[in-house]
Amino acid sequence: MVRGQGKTEGLHRRTIPFSRAISGGLRPGVFLDRVGEVASSRTDDAGEAGWHLRFALFALCQGGPDKVRGDDKSSGDEAVPWLKSFDRQVDRVFFDDTFWADVAHEAEAPRRTWRELLRTLAAGVFDTAEQATG
Repeated sequence: MVRGQGKTEGLHRRTIPFSRAISGGLRPGVFLDRVGEVASSRTDDAGEAGWHLRFALFALCQGGPDKVRGDDKSSGDEAVPWLKSFDRQVDRVFFDDTFWADVAHEAEAPRRTWRELLRTLAAGVFDTAEQATG
């Protein structure tokens, strides 16, 4: 559960199934704290990737000017569907195998892998937006 996320500041709940093997023998409280740390880190990374995608979409909508106007309502309206698409894609892969490897400290560089995935997703959304507007 999270609080204070998004415009509504509402309470959100999502059930995430996992096996006991994933917890790596950690005490339940320690395991849940670790899940929270990894989820928070991934959320921050996804937010940053979304910010960069938003900037790129604004530049695309404004014809690629040297100085992108971040307060342009028209560009914001055009960017919304693409940003929502990015959010849906992130949501589908958020709790992937690298998430659980990161929780269990089993992977060499799960955060780098996560960031690369975010970059790939954002680039794909941008490319699709570019094709749709061109």
